[in-house]
Order: sequence, then C-alpha cells, then structure tokens
Amino acid sequence: MIFDYRESVEKLAEIATRFDNLSINQQLKCLDFIEQEEENKKDFRFDDLILPVLQDFAELTASVLVVEKNNEIMIITFKNTHGFDITENCRHFRSLLVIANYIGMSLEDDGIILSLNFDCN
Repeated sequence: MIFDYRESVEKLAEIATRFDNLSINQQLKCLDFIEQEEENKKDFRFDDLILPVLQDFAELTASVLVVEKNNEIMIITFKNTHGFDITENCRHFRSLLVIANYIGMSLEDDGIILSLNFDCN
C-alpha cells in the first residue's frame, strides 16, 4: 500500500493568492468557516468514535455514564456500586485510558467513581 500525503505546491500558492485577494470581511468569514469546520470535526470524532466505546464500557460495568465537555476539557465519569473490572475484552476502552490526561478513582457513600479527563485542544 502507498499513502501519498504530498501537497501540490501550485494548489497551495493558488489558495494563498486567492485568500490575499479577498476583502477583510471575506477573510474573516473564511476564518469563521474554518473554525466551525474544526469544531464540527471535534464533535464528529467524539460522538462517532469515542462515545460508543464509553457507552459499551458503562453497559458492561452496569454504570451511570456522565459526559461533560467544554472547549478545553472533557470529563467522563462512570459511577456504580460494585467497582470496575477492565479486562482483555475492553481493548477500546483501554486505549482511551492511554490517552487520558487524568484518571481518578474515588469512593463515595453511594458508589465508586471512575473519572477520565481529556484535553480537547
């Protein structure tokens, strides 16, 4: 298999020239569009790739799953009354543990909490 990620120098030059020829207002609209596309891409990755893994683990461990996200950080919380076993069958979930910026476990009066924090930047 070959994966070619080279960019066409001519195409990049054309993009730069066309952007430079836009008015300030048009350039700002382009930047707004780019930022919106980047935000949509982040949501796509989470909702379509990460959320199903979290939901599967919550179901497997009979837990309540809480997802809190803002522009900078995403906090994932699992809560149940009996603890968490992360087995060989939890391969996708274990992958998420590797990329988490913080992993915490705590005991509260009504259950055990597993928290994962992710940097969204």
